[in-house]
Amino acid sequence: MLDLLFNFLFHTFPLNLLFLEVLYRPFFNLLVIIYQNLAAIGLKPDMGLAVIIFTIALRIILLPLSLREEHTLGERQEIEESLRFFKPLKSADPLRYKRERDKIITKHRHVFLGEVFDVSLQIWIALMLWRIFTVGLEGADFNLLYSFVKVPAEAFNLTFLGHIDLARPNLSMNVLNAVLLFVVETLNLEWSVIPPTQSDRWAQFIFPIGVFLYLFGMPAGKKLFIITTLLFTLSLMIFKEVRGLIGAWQNSKKKSSMAWETKA
Repeated sequence: MLDLLFNFLFHTFPLNLLFLEVLYRPFFNLLVIIYQNLAAIGLKPDMGLAVIIFTIALRIILLPLSLREEHTLGERQEIEESLRFFKPLKSADPLRYKRERDKIITKHRHVFLGEVFDVSLQIWIALMLWRIFTVGLEGADFNLLYSFVKVPAEAFNLTFLGHIDLARPNLSMNVLNAVLLFVVETLNLEWSVIPPTQSDRWAQFIFPIGVFLYLFGMPAGKKLFIITTLLFTLSLMIFKEVRGLIGAWQNSKKKSSMAWETKA
């Protein structure tokens, strides 16, 4: 299925120009550059380490999108409540339901467009990583390297930590990916300002299982990317929670000090 999709993207103009030149080629070159410069910082060339560095760099670049999602969290909750309110009309009065739904979509158009962009971004990342670790790093895409990027004289070291083949599926990394996803989903629900619904609790368990099955036959390199992404997300969540607790403690301390001064 992915082979057919990639052939379509690679051989359909202008999709091939958009996907190859704008979305795929820069990041393929970035990964190769990172790998080739590991020795310069005293590390053994290891594509797994290059993927970790590449992932962190990509997440930092995309950090504004994560911050935007937080800013629209309350608005998305409002959309869900509005749709839930008009849901009985879906069967009782379909035309009115459609009118009300269209009003909600129009009012919050930027939120829906953001959701579409986020989904498209995830699809692009999945396709990019699949291509890189199935044929890209084996030489099929060396013609896409920029003129200032040296063409590898020997095969890349695709064995992470000496025993994990990044070009092949790996069950242990698949399990780790599912566990980390469950932890992130759990903490996200527990620390959310919006009370989780019953469907949120179901998704807390179903989502990691679904991702485990989806990634089962994928190359380990893609799983390493997702694991690093989840660890980055988890670190960011913990940092925000700790910062919030410190801020609450400082405010409480400040209020106590002001109350003591008032009494004095």
